Amino acid sequence: MAALLEHEWPKYAKQLLELAKTSQPQQSKDFDKSQLQVAAAGERWAALQRELYAEDLPETFEATFHATDVNIAEECAALLKTREGKPYGAAAILEELIRTCGLRLLKDVDFRTTIQHLLDADDLAWLSWPSRQHLIRCLYAVSSEAFFSDLFNGVLAKAVDHVGSNEASCRLLRDLFPRNAPADAVSAARESAPLQDFVYDATQPGLNDVQSAMLLQLHAVGVLTEKTSEKGFSKLIASLAEAEDSQRLAHTLQFFATMDDAALQNLATKPAGDQLLSNLLRLEQHENETVAQKAAVISSRLSASPGDASAKRNFSIVLQNLEEVSSKSLSMDALRELTDRLLGDQRSVPDIRQVLPSVSVWKSSVQAAVRVPKASLAILSPLGGAVHLVQASDPGKQTPVQTDYEGLSQALRIAMHIARILASIDAKGKLAESEEQWTVIALLHMCVLLAEDNLSVLGTNAVWHPSDGAFTEATVLDFVTEANKVLNWYWEALRPIKTADGDDEPTAYDQLMLAVGQLQDRHDAQPSPLRYYTALADARITSNLFELHGHSAEQVKDSEASLKASRSGKDALSIAACIVGQQHPLAGTQAITRFCNELVADLTDIDLSDSQHQSKSLERLVLLNTIIYTQEDAVASIAKQRLIFLVKRLIPALTESSAMSITAEICKTLSLLLPSMQDMYGEHWTQALSYVLGVWTSAGLQSADKRDAEDRIILTHATLKLYGTLRRLSKSDEPNDDLLDTLKDNANRTYQGLVTLLKAANGVSDEAHQPLMATHEQLARQIGQLPYQALPDSEELFPLLYTPSRPIQQGAFDLLHKQIPAAQEQISLGAALEKKAAQLPDELLSLILEAPTLDSLVDAPFDRTMPLPLQGYLYSWRLLFDHFDGSSYRVKTDYIDQLKEGTYLSGLLSFTFDFLGHSRGKPVDASKFDIQEYVPDTEPSPERDVQWLLTHLYYLALTHLPSLVKSYYLDVRSRQTSLAVESWTAKYISPLIINASLQAVAEWSEKSVKEDPEYEKMSVKVGMRSKEINVGYVVDEQTMAIKVVLPEAYPLASAQVVGVSRVAVKEEKWQSWLRNCQGVITFSNGSIIDGLSAWRKNVTGALRGQTECAICYSIIDAHRQLPSKRCPTCKNLFHSGCLVKWFKTSNASTCPLCRNSFNFN
Repeated sequence: MAALLEHEWPKYAKQLLELAKTSQPQQSKDFDKSQLQVAAAGERWAALQRELYAEDLPETFEATFHATDVNIAEECAALLKTREGKPYGAAAILEELIRTCGLRLLKDVDFRTTIQHLLDADDLAWLSWPSRQHLIRCLYAVSSEAFFSDLFNGVLAKAVDHVGSNEASCRLLRDLFPRNAPADAVSAARESAPLQDFVYDATQPGLNDVQSAMLLQLHAVGVLTEKTSEKGFSKLIASLAEAEDSQRLAHTLQFFATMDDAALQNLATKPAGDQLLSNLLRLEQHENETVAQKAAVISSRLSASPGDASAKRNFSIVLQNLEEVSSKSLSMDALRELTDRLLGDQRSVPDIRQVLPSVSVWKSSVQAAVRVPKASLAILSPLGGAVHLVQASDPGKQTPVQTDYEGLSQALRIAMHIARILASIDAKGKLAESEEQWTVIALLHMCVLLAEDNLSVLGTNAVWHPSDGAFTEATVLDFVTEANKVLNWYWEALRPIKTADGDDEPTAYDQLMLAVGQLQDRHDAQPSPLRYYTALADARITSNLFELHGHSAEQVKDSEASLKASRSGKDALSIAACIVGQQHPLAGTQAITRFCNELVADLTDIDLSDSQHQSKSLERLVLLNTIIYTQEDAVASIAKQRLIFLVKRLIPALTESSAMSITAEICKTLSLLLPSMQDMYGEHWTQALSYVLGVWTSAGLQSADKRDAEDRIILTHATLKLYGTLRRLSKSDEPNDDLLDTLKDNANRTYQGLVTLLKAANGVSDEAHQPLMATHEQLARQIGQLPYQALPDSEELFPLLYTPSRPIQQGAFDLLHKQIPAAQEQISLGAALEKKAAQLPDELLSLILEAPTLDSLVDAPFDRTMPLPLQGYLYSWRLLFDHFDGSSYRVKTDYIDQLKEGTYLSGLLSFTFDFLGHSRGKPVDASKFDIQEYVPDTEPSPERDVQWLLTHLYYLALTHLPSLVKSYYLDVRSRQTSLAVESWTAKYISPLIINASLQAVAEWSEKSVKEDPEYEKMSVKVGMRSKEINVGYVVDEQTMAIKVVLPEAYPLASAQVVGVSRVAVKEEKWQSWLRNCQGVITFSNGSIIDGLSAWRKNVTGALRGQTECAICYSIIDAHRQLPSKRCPTCKNLFHSGCLVKWFKTSNASTCPLCRNSFNFN
């Protein structure tokens, strides 16, 4: 058997080689199938040979094996060289022989030499062959041979040769270093500088799939040195910070996404790892959705890694971006998402020190953000006029404020992070174990106060840069809400209890107050901005605690002691903070009463002669106002005579000081004191009102200086409050006669003064200025309470409807809303006398010229109120419809013609149908709206408010301009829109208009038809339920009658005039009268009364001059006909029916009267 096998073995080898040589060429569709068949045969051949080697065979048989295998190797090598490596089945045969029987075959010099020559021939051309993967494995099989080192170095040099394409080299290197690459090969590659340089050069931002796969594989195998890896990855990570090219970013991100978790986490531990996570978090906010999604997935994998070390490392990224802020810092949204991810669903904080930034850094950043508060904040601040006491710090001492690219300061960023962390109960518990607990709470509260002030008056401090508008405002509002929730938790747990004498351990309240006090600079002697805010923080915290928990008798004593201590320090800010913060326990105490009376006594001798005296007087005014505002019984505790002396001294002082802060505080004092002097007669009423009016009259002469503008706001607000007090006192049960007289005598000046204030506010935005908005609201409130008075040049108020202030818009509207209807009677009279067409004001028409669209409102804010430009447009239409109230028919017609000519209404209706949903076929439900009356600011949703106002305006348009609305409706091309408009109108609007129309006809019937002799024979009956009007006209005891039927969609659908009873006229004329009546109703802007009047005129005109028939002595005969046969001789008229009967009975065709012949035909 062995001999036979030995004899046949070369034949089998020949068959194997024949199979390889006759395999399909590369161009054949069966090429791969053919090569796989060859490779499978080679695998079976090598496996059989391995089994035979295991048998105890003769030496001659082994020699046959060797000779045959050498032949196979030589023939396969020759085949590969001849066909340029394409028949990879032949290479697979070699690979299988070496893999299976290599230990024996490689001992054979001829076989080894054959393999060496194949791998070393033709300048390593096989590296570009399709069969190279098999040959690479052959190469690694001879790694222990002496020739391997030189050969492999040559392979490496060839692989990174840039003669070929970059991608070809990348694919070759990937094939060259599989996961099981020999250690010698890996070591050689690590020592190859050209290879390391090639890989680094190929590691470019936006690398493609081939480069990415090569880099990941070489990195995984260990081919790359630490230096190459770090440099290459750092380059890619740094490129993620450049967000211009979205496609390149997506490719780079895809590279990191294909890394396995172990490699990605290992990369995160490297120096560039922190930057990687930072860049990924930033890219999560990228405008390109693909980039953002890829970045989010990778950052989630990075931040979700288990282990304390990983969490600490990731939190360090958060802290680094908080403690070092620049325009390149991660956004707060990114930091918030990372923090939430790290804390997990349980919001568990492992170590509070890991998640809190440096408190000293935070404190410095807060101090740097503080600025002198705007003077107008005195209107809103709990400390009131204490704002005026603050003096600016040395500008040279101000630390630059660091902000991110969104404009948020470092102080605010840290505060937002702290508020987010402390939202967790676990974090609050961990913070309680820290020595810095109360400093953190004090700083958080300080940041809330600064943020609230900057929200009130944008730019009052440097907590955020004021250039970034609504987005930043929304972010800060969210922070204030979240931070206040955290603070309220602490306020509920804290008690305003001070440390008892002899007690070594300070209470939590004392520790918090100490932390608040330490925020200010103790070396600053003047009332600095920081001292103001620490005083404000003290007052707010203490006041909140007393409101929540009440107070005891012991706390009353402590509060009196605190007031005494603060007074002894002579620091007005501290005194004001004590009065405000401890107002509840101080209420009714001797300490506060005594202090109040001392201030009254001091101010009775007020001296405003120089700046030093003015400063002292301002402090006393501020403290007195603070006491009166916070203590209800403070004024009652002042002796009446002392009160009179003070008021009579303060009123002249108004004109002695040029400092608006002082005069504003005096006005506030008078507003609080005058109600207690209501029964006192004297000139003080006139003097106070004169000063107020003088301030208002000078409003048009305002300075452009910003500081002066702030002072003007507080003075205007104070004078409006003072006027409001005077006006309220005049409405009391027993008003002061002197006060009534002075208000009456100055009514015109008051009216003009308020209008002057209103005009002066034109173009001044109060959106980012709450004190100014409060002042404007006061002004609008006072204007709204004014009685009607003719105002010359009222057209000057129209531009105010588009001013960027809601209260000013409302004030202007209120004035014009009273002016316009009252002026229509005079306009109607003038039009009749002068026979000129009445005109709507050009100033008003210019405001409705350009209608808004849904597209123009895409970015408009509807979160709090109706957008101001939209409100201005819609209010302009409200005023336009006011012109139809009280105007004559002729004037109304002129107005309608003007609107028709200018096509103004189409813009309003188009916007109305779009906004209310008719264009989409889904109009809003208007059942909850009072369609006939619109009341602003009663609908909580701004969008619903707009819907209500548009519905009301549509109702007014159908009431006053039905013909124009119907004309627009008929021109609507969309059937969906027209059907929606018709059904919606019929459901919500038409019933109101039908009812009003029928009511108007009923009133006309009562007043004109029944009382006017001209309508003596006419009767009108209105059917409110049937929506019909039945009209009759009696002629010779017979009634001709018609009815007017109002359809469900009236006036979009025309009123129908139907004949009920025809008398005295032929059918043609009767139908003409009906058509005429309906036409008048349709074309006279929907006036049913005009149509009925036209019908009556037709009837009376036809019957005028008609006489009785001389036979029946009736005007109308039994056939409801008029006398139509006239005698040619006596000219008398007869009914044709009567004549026929006369001729028959008399047997003669003569006239019944003159007896002359009568030609009937």
